[in-house]
Amino acid sequence: LKEPGPEGACDLAVQLGMTETIPTLLDLRTSADESVRRAAGMALVRFGRKEGLEAVVPLLEGKKGWWMTNFLGESGLPEAADVFRERLKKGKLTVDAAPALASLGVKEAIPLLRTWLDAGWESHRVLAVEALGVLGDREWVPALRRILREDWPAARAAAARALAGLGAKESVEEFLPLLRERDPRNVETAVEALVAREAT
Repeated sequence: LKEPGPEGACDLAVQLGMTETIPTLLDLRTSADESVRRAAGMALVRFGRKEGLEAVVPLLEGKKGWWMTNFLGESGLPEAADVFRERLKKGKLTVDAAPALASLGVKEAIPLLRTWLDAGWESHRVLAVEALGVLGDREWVPALRRILREDWPAARAAAARALAGLGAKESVEEFLPLLRERDPRNVETAVEALVAREAT
């Protein structure tokens, strides 16, 4: 792993499931080369090792912080959830963290996610709606119903999916207007939401 191209070697080690490389990856976390430290840290996280977090967490503040946020969200590491809880306490979370918060089950972020429901950008609202749906926050069903009646097509579709996922059976009539949407993706979402609703 210490030959030229360690980033590719770290990635390959994970892809091949070469757990015997973990001691070398642990050593590479102290490399003078930031890209090597990052690659080793990410490989360790992908191996399910919390020791990789110390090399990865500082990158949440960098140019590609949103990308690293998603990476940690997809890691499934319980310690990654703790990283986001700490960032939540320090007020360092942006709406880009919504999918990671949902994936890691950080329910402490629900109040913050609710504030993003009223964001001025549709993409922010969609991220918040989807995260709240995954976290199973039933208290926000009235807000979802409100979003179903707004002019934001992607937000309406996300709200329909979330309502169906929460088993909000009483809202079936609110899905029906989505069936008349011009965007076929929203019609498809409404049909899927109605089918999911009936299946619960």
